[in-house]
Amino acid sequence: TGKAAPRMETKSRREPEFPTIPRELSSRRHRYAYTVGAHREYETLSNGKGKGANGSILKIDTEEPSKSEAFAFLPHEFVGEQVFCPKVGADVTRPGHEDSGYLVTFVEDRRDLTTDMVIFDVEGEKALEK
Repeated sequence: TGKAAPRMETKSRREPEFPTIPRELSSRRHRYAYTVGAHREYETLSNGKGKGANGSILKIDTEEPSKSEAFAFLPHEFVGEQVFCPKVGADVTRPGHEDSGYLVTFVEDRRDLTTDMVIFDVEGEKALEK
């Protein structure tokens, strides 16, 4: 066919899973993927398995992985799958506006056995560090 096979790349060492993107970008090229991940970065074990529980929210920059961001919860807090919600009036299909929205998820505190709903504004660089 003359086409080269896609190249596999590691975008995060926090064992990302349960990715979400704006629904409007489904099946389209997109810059950001939002996932849950381990509390910190890990090296993959020789058996191919990781060793971390879901304790962070990740904003993975697929174009510039060095600009990816993470918000790590406390060691006894674990995060569930998140949903991306565009801001009112935002057009996430416009270049430069793909991250104009919020991530909504639940965080379980295993120390006091409570669950909280958390909302992150993920628009702009270093959004998870604010």
